[in-house]
Amino acid sequence: MNQFSLLGEIIFVGELRFTPSGLALLEFKVRHDSSQDEANLTKKVYLEINCRVAGRLANTRLNLGDKRIFRGFMQNRSLKSQQIIFHVTSIE
Repeated sequence: MNQFSLLGEIIFVGELRFTPSGLALLEFKVRHDSSQDEANLTKKVYLEINCRVAGRLANTRLNLGDKRIFRGFMQNRSLKSQQIIFHVTSIE
């Protein structure tokens, strides 16, 4: 199973672009900051993650500073890259 949900703040929005087949793509970056419990300890969690939306969802208006819930899956950026990107399939 590869499912990921994250509440975060939009800190970067790229330009809408299209694949050669016409599929809309939008890349953006999300920052998350929270406290999480692990092994009876509270951990401060901070991360920034690169995200991508495709298709109709790529036309969703994303504004810097907006806090949203993002759902989707993780995958390497490409076959030649080990960098992970969050493929967002739902934005609330």
